[in-house]
Amino acid sequence: MKKILTLFPLLFCLFCFGQKSKEKKDSTFVGINYEVRSIKKSIIGKWKDQNSTITFKKHGRYITIYDNNRPKEYGSWEIQLNKLVFFIDVFPIGTSYDILYFSPTTMKIRLSHSTKDTIWIANKILEPQK
Repeated sequence: MKKILTLFPLLFCLFCFGQKSKEKKDSTFVGINYEVRSIKKSIIGKWKDQNSTITFKKHGRYITIYDNNRPKEYGSWEIQLNKLVFFIDVFPIGTSYDILYFSPTTMKIRLSHSTKDTIWIANKILEPQK
């Protein structure tokens, strides 16, 4: 009985570690796994919002060209649950936006942790079929 009680904490730790390492491989929860994969696939391409055109690349890179002649912005992007996170190349901290609505042709996002910020509405620029 003493051996079992001694082994229990070790087994419990191994179980917990195994669960956490699995979560790192796929940061989505099972319930919305399909939705996140769908957004990751559908977001690829050019999108036009109120002040810029954003091109999302397949391998997690993006380019933003602003309408007001600001310098182009380059970086990487991720979908983390219901958030779109931008990592600007020259600034190591991610900027997170809540995805309020997403379809293959329209998305509405707002800066996370804010209810008063602008809701950015972007429409996908459909490329002609070749």
